[in-house]
Amino acid sequence: MEPDLDSLKTFSGLQTIMKHDFEYVNSKVKKVIEELQKIDDVLTDQNSYDSRRSSENEHSFEDLKTMIQVQRKILDRISQYMEESLWVTLSDGDTIRDNGRLAYAMLNNVDSFLNGHDTVD
Repeated sequence: MEPDLDSLKTFSGLQTIMKHDFEYVNSKVKKVIEELQKIDDVLTDQNSYDSRRSSENEHSFEDLKTMIQVQRKILDRISQYMEESLWVTLSDGDTIRDNGRLAYAMLNNVDSFLNGHDTVD
């Protein structure tokens, strides 16, 4: 028995919605990765010339901690949403899961680096 036209339209619509949802969530994960890379760059720059840095160009460690917390919350919400989404069970979900693992690794790296320098401000 072949599906009727209405079923095919519904299926096609669902595929489109899932594709858009995937693209949106994937872009959010990539944005988190970009932001974490910026934080890592700031930490690396500040660490490499601590004695020469000027106060107007540096981010305070409290600012960086806040930025990291924001990215962690965004990533946690994305992960929670993915656990509840149907398309994650499809092959495309692997891409976002891989990006999510990368983002969490970066997050833990900058967080550990920053926590190791808590006394510096």
